[in-house]
Amino acid sequence: MLKKFKNISLEILFLLGKIKYPKILPKSKFKYIDIDSLNNANDDIVIVRRSLVPSLEGTFTQTGTVKAEAIYGRLDDLKSLSMNLLGGEFDVDDIKWRQYDFASSEWNYEKTIFYHQVHDSISLHEGKIPILYYLKNLQEFKFPFRRNFNPKENQKQIPQKLDPTAVFLEPDSIEEKKEYKYGYQGFTKINHKPSCGNFWHVEIFVQPYQGNDKEKLNKIESYDVNREPNPQHWSTQIGIALAQHLRDLPKISKVDPSKVNSVLPKFFMK
Repeated sequence: MLKKFKNISLEILFLLGKIKYPKILPKSKFKYIDIDSLNNANDDIVIVRRSLVPSLEGTFTQTGTVKAEAIYGRLDDLKSLSMNLLGGEFDVDDIKWRQYDFASSEWNYEKTIFYHQVHDSISLHEGKIPILYYLKNLQEFKFPFRRNFNPKENQKQIPQKLDPTAVFLEPDSIEEKKEYKYGYQGFTKINHKPSCGNFWHVEIFVQPYQGNDKEKLNKIESYDVNREPNPQHWSTQIGIALAQHLRDLPKISKVDPSKVNSVLPKFFMK
């Protein structure tokens, strides 16, 4: 009932011309954005994530890093984080719009979407805090992690078959001799994931195996931010590494939202 009332109020404001939905709806003349090509062509492309906490003091520390609770609620949220690409039609202020149901469903790259199709699956949330990142600092960010394999049936060779970057690490204790430990290199990928309500939507996820573009991390252990994860588990290592990177970057890069480079039409127009 509350959602229905909010939608009616939103429609009244639209009719009165008090507010307008941003020009972020997909059009038939748009195409898939190759993020790698975009990143290689321009060093200063910016992406934005909406803070989960509606205040500056709740989002950033005094030193400028981002608080964990502003980025994710649970570690498994990091399997695929929603963000938005700036420099096209999406502006920083547009994070106040939230899409759900049809508006959040994946667009098929074919038909133009009109406002009357999404009006009942969007909502307005003022006062949202943006967290800004340079695309170049998130695309293929690399970090090490370890994974264990039981040595039975000569499984020592399996990790190299899965990942040519795997390095065998000799056990350094009696306990570790019960299983083999391998060093790996994980890395992040950002993909264009346009929704019916927002063409400029992208997702960041982690690939645990170098060279396998289809391998998503889908086994991150679920735990609340107030609970300690198992630091030895390979998926926990990956989640913690990405979370720390996302928290530190805003302090390091200091993105200026007034100097966002444009996404040229050739990257999104058919």
